[in-house]
Amino acid sequence: MVILTDRARVALKSVLSQSLDEAGVGLRLDVSEEGGLALFPDTAKEGDEVVEDEGDVLLLIGDDVSQPLQGATIDLTDTPEGARLVVTRPPFHPNGDMR
Repeated sequence: MVILTDRARVALKSVLSQSLDEAGVGLRLDVSEEGGLALFPDTAKEGDEVVEDEGDVLLLIGDDVSQPLQGATIDLTDTPEGARLVVTRPPFHPNGDMR
């Protein structure tokens, strides 16, 4: 499961309310052609991890992306270029423990 901070939740909700007004449509987190992560509007598919807020779909994460991001946190951070979503994965421990 991916953890979405309150700041990230508010930012995603704002983007959706400004650009999309269709029930059931959220932002899909997927791997971009460049190999990074990208967001684009989509509807839920079988096997997706769906993050909702007050019954509204915010974030859709396919199983192929959800597994590597298991336990990751998505937050909003301020950068010189403006606010950005940042994904922080939990530390990897060779013995399999997540500390």
